Amino acid sequence: ICVNGYANYTLNGNTGTVTKWQTSTSSNFSSAITDIVSTSTSLSYQLTTAGTYYFRAVLNNNCGGSDYYSNIGTITCSAGTPPVGGTIADANFCGGTNGGTLTLSGYTGSITKWQQSVDGGVQWTDITNTNATYAFSGISSTTKYRAVVTSGSCGSINSGIGTVNVYQTSVGGSVGGSASVCSGTNSTLLTLTGYTGTIQWQSSTTSTTSGFTNIGTATAATYTATNLTATTYYRAVLTNGACTAANSNVATVTVNPLPTITGTLTTCIGATTQLSGSATAAGVSPWVSSVPAVATVNATGLVTGLAAGTSVITYTNSNNCSITETVTVGNTNAATLTSAASTVNQTNYIYTPANYITPITYSTTYATGATFSGLPNGVSGSWSNNAITISGSPLETGIVTYNYSITLTGGCDLVTKTGTITINNASYVGSASAANNSICPGGFTNLTLTDYTGNIVWQQSSNGTTWSDVTSGVGINSL
Repeated sequence: ICVNGYANYTLNGNTGTVTKWQTSTSSNFSSAITDIVSTSTSLSYQLTTAGTYYFRAVLNNNCGGSDYYSNIGTITCSAGTPPVGGTIADANFCGGTNGGTLTLSGYTGSITKWQQSVDGGVQWTDITNTNATYAFSGISSTTKYRAVVTSGSCGSINSGIGTVNVYQTSVGGSVGGSASVCSGTNSTLLTLTGYTGTIQWQSSTTSTTSGFTNIGTATAATYTATNLTATTYYRAVLTNGACTAANSNVATVTVNPLPTITGTLTTCIGATTQLSGSATAAGVSPWVSSVPAVATVNATGLVTGLAAGTSVITYTNSNNCSITETVTVGNTNAATLTSAASTVNQTNYIYTPANYITPITYSTTYATGATFSGLPNGVSGSWSNNAITISGSPLETGIVTYNYSITLTGGCDLVTKTGTITINNASYVGSASAANNSICPGGFTNLTLTDYTGNIVWQQSSNGTTWSDVTSGVGINSL
């Protein structure tokens, strides 16, 4: 080899293990020994100075005995320029019988021959050619080529391999696995068979003939389409070397929309609610309740409440797509009158400003509150601890009837209680009294009117039949 070249050795047929390699300029290793740190059975060691060098492997059987040595190899290192093999560019063809020219570039030394291999580089056959180019012809299968380059006494080296690739025509193959799925969470396995070439999967939501784009790194013979929300078309594009790409058939994953459930999702124990599902219902068990002890559902979506709680109702259509909704079954509200029956519809005569209605009271079950409407000003309702109370003093004039209502909140069912409160604020004559019921002629007494409503006009009569207004000595409610 030449200076800066490598001494390459492989140890065969040995027993024991290699502990190191050694090199020396003495043929019997009596002096100038250099240890090489390597326990491999192969050695590649660079020589940087011209001369003759000797190499051996040092071994040990690991049984406590002494080291022993392999045979000695000899390398002569000469001054000069080592050869550089260079490179040959590949040539690519699609089928047929082909010819062309290969060129060796980037080499140092003299070309002594070219070689070719038709078995992938296992066996090589010499070609008589010392030029940097080689014209090949009649090649119908992939063939490898290399050149052997020599540089004086520095030995020979092989160039890089150039390959004349002859590819079979690309074959698109067949994609299987078309399916019909439901929108959202879904998974479909597509499989390509009978193809030739490298694979690139494509998809389109447009049609079976347009809109296709590559799917990232999908290059295996199988592809799993997941969680689609729209109908999607799939194909594989096959490219074999220099051959024109070929498409597979198109597989279709049809995505059906999820159905919907409409209707009231609450009901009471012993009551029903009708649910409706979109599209055509499945032929078998289109409606299912997860907790039949709470609520049952029949084949038409009629839900019957059986116990307080929740149940998930599942509806499946004819495409085998399902949707769920939760139905809540509640305890039925109730309100029971605890005041006298006469308090529900009552008339309030207002004689004094501090007059109050007779309180109206109810006890409730399963309610969490109540709303009140239609009460007269000054009268209000309240709910607390399952008790309703309506009370207050009306602030009204004239004769007015108020239709009030009480509606329970919380619990289940819309329970409403109604009644009337009539305010009678018409004029009322009240009662007149005299300080002295008997007086002498020319004398006087004070008269006082109580428990009246309206404006006072005093009158007098000497016979109880004919009356005339009194215009003097009149106070607000006295005379």
